[in-house]
Amino acid sequence: MIAPLSPKDCHLLAHHLPDSPQTVISRAHLLWGTARAYAVGLGDDGFETAVIEDPGCPGKPMIFGRNAQQIADLLSQIPNWFCINVAQDIADELEPLLTARLGCPLRRLADVYHTLTQPPPANLLTHPNVRLLAQEDLPLLTAAPPELRGPNPEHLLQETAVSPSGAAASKTNPACA
Repeated sequence: MIAPLSPKDCHLLAHHLPDSPQTVISRAHLLWGTARAYAVGLGDDGFETAVIEDPGCPGKPMIFGRNAQQIADLLSQIPNWFCINVAQDIADELEPLLTARLGCPLRRLADVYHTLTQPPPANLLTHPNVRLLAQEDLPLLTAAPPELRGPNPEHLLQETAVSPSGAAASKTNPACA
């Protein structure tokens, strides 16, 4: 079995991922130290293949890379996955490899990514239920379901902009400033 990446290597991998709707969650969990990640060819110049699982979707890692055989080989060394998210263009080559290894047919599902392509309506930004949470809101956040607050509510308060209704956005994302 391959060992998960160290926190230092997770940070390196996060910086090599492009900024896109498909990578934003993986990048955040790599930087926060909450991802379980594996990589082939990771170095200062980039990586060849990466498998990144965030705690909100156990068993459903995101796969980044262009080499279907390498992806299949890497997945065979990673425990407890049952579904993968991979780019459509590599799925055609990867599917027969995984079908042969697993000995069963695979099912493909489409993934939906919601993106903010224009500024939100101004009235949403002034709504009384949308504000930055403060340290005194920690009990409110801690009482929220785990899938809403994540594994570390204190970190969520310090590193992200969060509305009391539950939507979160990274402080480092210029669209959220």
